[in-house]
Amino acid sequence: MSSWIKALNPLDAPKTEPDARQKARASAVALVISAVQGAIGVLLLTSNMDAMRAAMAEAAAAQSAGQTPEAAAMAESMVGAMADATPWIAGAIVVIQLGVAFWQWAKPNIVIPIIFLLLTLYGLLTSALGIATNGLEAGVTAASPMWNVIMGLVVMVLAAVFHASGIRGAAALGKYKNQND
Repeated sequence: MSSWIKALNPLDAPKTEPDARQKARASAVALVISAVQGAIGVLLLTSNMDAMRAAMAEAAAAQSAGQTPEAAAMAESMVGAMADATPWIAGAIVVIQLGVAFWQWAKPNIVIPIIFLLLTLYGLLTSALGIATNGLEAGVTAASPMWNVIMGLVVMVLAAVFHASGIRGAAALGKYKNQND
């Protein structure tokens, strides 16, 4: 257990090739944690589909107020299509995260942690800006209660740390492999 705590610390440099491999796999751990949080989000979406559809329809109606009836009807039909597709897209993202996590675990490399660190930092930045401008309650909906919003922020912070550790481990792993060749 202490070796995993050491591996998840991005400030600790790996000293051996197995340490570097374990540190590079920290990114896979972050992807699995993010996928679990995403799966919880998918479950919340599917269980609150009617509330989400009503909220989206209300927002579309407010936005299309004063437009022609054809534009309002088109906005309403788009809301239905988006509401139906949202859980499927979120589920596909969860499956992709699990697949990439498996790949990073089996063949650790530096590209996956870099990409997902950038995506995680983007998510944290947009969340922080949203909270700063609209308050924490602005992200709360029927499909995403307050505890899920807070859990998402905590998961993103942990994922950023784990991906940073994965970058450091993958870079060291690359150096060890070049020394052995």
